[in-house]
Amino acid sequence: MKNFIYAALFSMVLFNSCLTTSLNNINRPNTNKASSWVFGTNSIEKIKIPKNEIVYRNNPVGLPVGVETDLFGKISWFNSLLETFDLHETLSFEEKETFFNALFGFIPMEPTDDFFRVVGIGEYFDDKSPLLLYARVYRPSDKAPAGSKGILQFTGNFVAVRNDQTGKVDFMPLNSMLILNMNWSSNGVVFADGSLVQAAYLLSQENENKIKEEAGDNIYLQYVNLADIYIKDEIKSNDDKALEMLDEAFNNAAGSIIRIAAKLNTFLYFLCKKDVDSAEDALTIAVQLSEETENIDPSFKRVVDIEAPTMLKIYKNNN
Repeated sequence: MKNFIYAALFSMVLFNSCLTTSLNNINRPNTNKASSWVFGTNSIEKIKIPKNEIVYRNNPVGLPVGVETDLFGKISWFNSLLETFDLHETLSFEEKETFFNALFGFIPMEPTDDFFRVVGIGEYFDDKSPLLLYARVYRPSDKAPAGSKGILQFTGNFVAVRNDQTGKVDFMPLNSMLILNMNWSSNGVVFADGSLVQAAYLLSQENENKIKEEAGDNIYLQYVNLADIYIKDEIKSNDDKALEMLDEAFNNAAGSIIRIAAKLNTFLYFLCKKDVDSAEDALTIAVQLSEETENIDPSFKRVVDIEAPTMLKIYKNNN
């Protein structure tokens, strides 16, 4: 059941800013003087950022034309980043929304070597250095899915190192250093129709087989977890298949955990389909079921109480 719980965590602009006065020049390009954007004297890396404050800066060459991208894809990916960096309880909703706008508020229409964005969260690491994510859209390779316009990549200022003693992955900051193929990164595909799909959710037979194997004989567990990737992948025809699976799991599964997960992923389905009212109804049922369930896993409870409501609120504020 542990594999199921983690699979159900949604593994998954408007330049709003909450910068202090001294940092107001961070959120717009500086076209009056040439300064190094990465690690230069006027870069974010050289500025002390207060705890949990979010700042960003663009490469000072000016902004290219932006592209309209699917809101659900951005929010789904954003939720997985909050989980990766353990920020669900750390940041207030206002800080999360500022972080979301900084990361996904502008995506270039075409891949370009001339535009980057760096986003920072103050005093994230133990040494009080900030978490930095460098955003850039790359040109898709020949192996990219059909309809790909670009590859959006967030590169972190750290490396991910597995702790052999605990089995967990620790982040080790690399201050003032970017090493290709070493720094942590997260990738996704920008499609010509505006879809944005995190790379982990691109449809693959390998992902489907892994979910089926982990579910074992529990067909409803399989349905819930397959539905999660079908909702988030690039194949639109998979969406209705996902809803059928979720309805089947909710109506027939024994045990409240799978039924809660079914309603949480039904919430995702309707949010993907821009049906906010139905999404709210599904989330309400999930919340009610979770309140009636004893000894629910804290990480699963967080999905119900924090992650899903945050996704819904950000969606409403940006729709």
